Amino acid sequence: MNKYFPTLFSPCKIGNVTIKNRICKAPQTTGLSHMDGTVSSRLVRCYEDLARGEVGMVIVEYAFVDRKYSKSASAAPITSRGA
Repeated sequence: MNKYFPTLFSPCKIGNVTIKNRICKAPQTTGLSHMDGTVSSRLVRCYEDLARGEVGMVIVEYAFVDRKYSKSASAAPITSRGA
């Protein structure tokens, strides 16, 4: 236990969800998606590695629902049809 952060590695609850610790990976662009914005195997591996590690919560990177308003050429789309 760290004397400066005594609860850092203890579980906490957000609503009905128990988080294993209080470490949160903030959203940041990895640049690992394909140029058309679709998810690449490298991006999947990145998030798999984070999930296996000691990060309690992962907030995924920038994504868009309409390419017209996207601010990044390689951001991942949130659609059933891809980009």
